[in-house]
Amino acid sequence: MDTIYGDAIYNRCFYTRIVEMENGDFLATWMRNFPVINDWQGMKSFLLFKSSNQGRTWNLLSELDPDDYGVPTDKQGMPGLFVLPQALGDYPAGTILFATNDWDAASEYTIHIWRSNDNGVSWELHGNLALRGTRSVWEPEFAISSDGRLVCYYSDERQPGYDQCLALEISDDGGVTWGDYQIIVGKETPGWEVGMPSEWRPGMPRVLKLLDGTYLMAFENIVWEPAGGITIKYSANGIDWGNSVNPGILVTTEGMTAFQCPAIALIDDGSANGKLFLRGMNDNCSPSQCFTSSDNGQTWQLTDAPLTAVRNEEVGSNWSSSFMPIGKKLVEINNPFNGTYNEIRVGTGILYGSQLIVTTVD
Repeated sequence: MDTIYGDAIYNRCFYTRIVEMENGDFLATWMRNFPVINDWQGMKSFLLFKSSNQGRTWNLLSELDPDDYGVPTDKQGMPGLFVLPQALGDYPAGTILFATNDWDAASEYTIHIWRSNDNGVSWELHGNLALRGTRSVWEPEFAISSDGRLVCYYSDERQPGYDQCLALEISDDGGVTWGDYQIIVGKETPGWEVGMPSEWRPGMPRVLKLLDGTYLMAFENIVWEPAGGITIKYSANGIDWGNSVNPGILVTTEGMTAFQCPAIALIDDGSANGKLFLRGMNDNCSPSQCFTSSDNGQTWQLTDAPLTAVRNEEVGSNWSSSFMPIGKKLVEINNPFNGTYNEIRVGTGILYGSQLIVTTVD
């Protein structure tokens, strides 16, 4: 386990993201303020840290301040990081996309995307999507569809009759322009308005591609039973996810269930399906465990997690971590509370047989 960052001034760091860049370095970022206890204002610029030795040591690589691009930093958060695995539009494989959602009512768009062509050293504004509407959208997530287009999945509060739904948009030019909006998970309640009871509030979509080419999406559903339970759904192409009112398969085993803000990863262990890993921020298993599956998420078991993460709602700790597979290793980034402030930590486990053996990052 390694601590990347801790700050007694910006003491509520949360919402961690990590990717492997094309040159093999790791890139990590997070939010430095927790908007839930900060009246949804006062957000800070984003620090991007790099590790060139598989996570053993970390250094500040760059700082992205949305204000420098005419975007209000004060209300930016929930970052997404994505490395293009192939050329899209005018942008080569290895291009890094950094997205934030924008809850400033004066902003035209609710998601902004920045681009780095030099492995995170410098950034430029790349594109925007999700027009404001009357409410906001949250939690951008990217994948490449089976026909080679960039897809952005997000949680959408703007649609009449929905407390919140999961939606997607598609880009044909590598993320500069967007369209083809569709709702992929959600239950409409005709006449529903803010403040009314809601049947469904799905959110926090995380998407990956399985070894057989199928896409898997994990998400939370706050207003259903069990409240906040994480479920998964499948798509043949990353775009069509079946009936939007189908809640999917609940991630549960032996009376233990995954709850809220999923982190997911797939390790190719040589088996037919590989090994899936998933954890949420409020799982009712041990805080040192996560969920794993060898049958593409049809059934689940428990295994040790790379990090021990105890949820603390008041300070935002263990809120939206990330998994990243590197060969037979599973890397996790999270924000545990140390009693004074949240620390950004990275841990690693090595897959050995059917078990994840927690180790140092070496």
